[in-house]
Amino acid sequence: MEDKEDIYYKLPAVTESPWLMCTHENHKSTLDKQTFFTMHNNSYVKKIVDLDGKSILASCHGWLILRERENSTMYSIWNPITQQSILLPELFDSPEEEQPGTCILTSAPFEDESSDASCVLLVFFKGLVFWCRPTTARDDCKWVKQSLEDDGQTVVIHHAASVNGDIYAYAYVYYNEQDGGGFRIIFGRIMVGNLVVFEPFSIECPDSSIPTYYPCSTRYLVEVCGDLYVLLVVSRQSYDHMEDYDIFKVFVWRLDLSQLEWIRVDSLGDRAFLLGYNCCTWCWADATSPFGSPSTLIERNCVYVATFGCQTVHQYRLQDDSYTLMMSHVNFAWSSDGPRWFKPHNPIRPRLSAVQEADKFVSDTIKDIQETNPEMNEAMATHCPYPLFMSLKNSKAGVGELRDPCQNISYTVTLPHSSDSTIEFCMDSWLLLRTEKHSLQCLNPFTRESYKYPTDDMIVGLSRFAFSTCPTSSDCLTVGIIELGWAVQISYFQAGNDKWDQFYFGDDLDEDFEVEFHSTYSSNPMYHDEAFYFLDVNGNLGIFKMVEGEWSWKVHKGPIEDVSLNSCYLAELDGQLISTLIENFGNSVKVFKFNNLHKNWVELEDLGDYMLFVSPASSFSVSTKDSSMKNRIYLPKRVDNEMVFYSLDTREYHTTSSHDSIKDFYGMSSQSFCCWI
Repeated sequence: MEDKEDIYYKLPAVTESPWLMCTHENHKSTLDKQTFFTMHNNSYVKKIVDLDGKSILASCHGWLILRERENSTMYSIWNPITQQSILLPELFDSPEEEQPGTCILTSAPFEDESSDASCVLLVFFKGLVFWCRPTTARDDCKWVKQSLEDDGQTVVIHHAASVNGDIYAYAYVYYNEQDGGGFRIIFGRIMVGNLVVFEPFSIECPDSSIPTYYPCSTRYLVEVCGDLYVLLVVSRQSYDHMEDYDIFKVFVWRLDLSQLEWIRVDSLGDRAFLLGYNCCTWCWADATSPFGSPSTLIERNCVYVATFGCQTVHQYRLQDDSYTLMMSHVNFAWSSDGPRWFKPHNPIRPRLSAVQEADKFVSDTIKDIQETNPEMNEAMATHCPYPLFMSLKNSKAGVGELRDPCQNISYTVTLPHSSDSTIEFCMDSWLLLRTEKHSLQCLNPFTRESYKYPTDDMIVGLSRFAFSTCPTSSDCLTVGIIELGWAVQISYFQAGNDKWDQFYFGDDLDEDFEVEFHSTYSSNPMYHDEAFYFLDVNGNLGIFKMVEGEWSWKVHKGPIEDVSLNSCYLAELDGQLISTLIENFGNSVKVFKFNNLHKNWVELEDLGDYMLFVSPASSFSVSTKDSSMKNRIYLPKRVDNEMVFYSLDTREYHTTSSHDSIKDFYGMSSQSFCCWI
């Protein structure tokens, strides 16, 4: 992406909105720089006088909420389109050296004759709210300071959205020390009158029904034409590794304001949601924008996420649970307040009703399946000489896709009794599927055989499953793991039993166990040499094994010190255990062999006559006599519907039909629920 620097201090063309903005603080006498990124793959470096020396705290209703960096008591709001600005009186009572948690406008100023009375700016700190009614006459504007409590307990607002003048918010409610401390998450409405009142709703937060085995999640609130949506964005990595996270799943709900009921949303129709901290918005993806320019580069039914500290925008497609790293730019790293989405106010296209949205989702699902393969010829998939890449084309409808990595041919399969499923593990053509209701089943998509596990006594939060052999065998042992910091808890199920057993490796460590184990969802576990092996986010190797009738747990250091991996995979090559470690958004790919005798790793520069197929649910090697296929590592990623492989010969990424090479992950699409089979 090329920067275009404008010496005239003007904003980019409105027709290219929405923008993603970053302010880059300048400690010299010259003006700060702002970079405006557009979804048209352009970036513009500007010097906007109105933004000089100011942090952008939030973007809402087409206005920016600003605070001076040198004098944190000075706030203002500014409209980038109309150039209107309102300077607010000094906020003397705010906590010193503390960044506001959330700030929001109830509506856009000057929207109608009564807007000066109805527009309220709220700035939230821990247990406090400061609010005022912005007007052009600064002397008429006064700050009001209030504490926020719920039954005497401190309320901290974390996510908020304005809908028709009301504010809806997630809040952390902190217990007093005499009540044991801690906190709970609640959802409610903030009403502004003579006082600001937080009214908790009796309904639970919609994400309370989501299983706790997802490692990291972030909530976002979006207002769309008078409706309120809640999105839960789940990543594979923990909060310690958010700079290189992968989106695992996005859940969407709409709040029925008349019934105070959460409704699960499976399609956004022709809209796209743009998510960021204090700057969530939306736009139409398939039609002319309010200012006359087609938003051709914004895909329908997608969620775009810009997270503070990241150098990329993540695009997540709801129709097939795939995601793409969209852009990378060094200017993201320069920003002192993180990237903010901005969209001009007053969208003109009417929304679809909830019934129309539901009908459109069903129609879209059928269309997607038909376009993939009208004949749905599953038998053809058994004739491919190499492993097939399997993903859930539509997990809710129980529709899967099998893709030939070499010929770019896909086959559609239906998965019986597997609605809303995720692929947890794959071995010998058997899939281990889990539904959102926490049930587990094994399924062979070719023979249609299936097997259900008892789940009543299975540990909540259990993940990273693997089994030792065919799950219908009486010898099969199924294992799952949950990581608890230094401690690790493992559940295992012996075929023929009616319950799961547990193994706990606690905090009572001796000198032999100095290596921590922090699990990762991007790595597949595997059964090898009568033991279960797991990789963590740092490439450390955990081994769960039966020794003299007793289960043991041992962790060996990974081959690279002080590393945070994008992804890592375990496989067996010529009888030996190997790991593939990928760093820096795909810029570094290394393969290591584990020396079981000396318990150390040796880097492999060449795979010999083998190629690797890696994914979060299954990874393995395949020998080949075709010299052009050797030294390839096929990944769970696509470019233009072609599978991507990394060549250890060229040290770059390729697809089968293209002669062009690719240097990193940007622009590649990844599937959340996938495996090689």
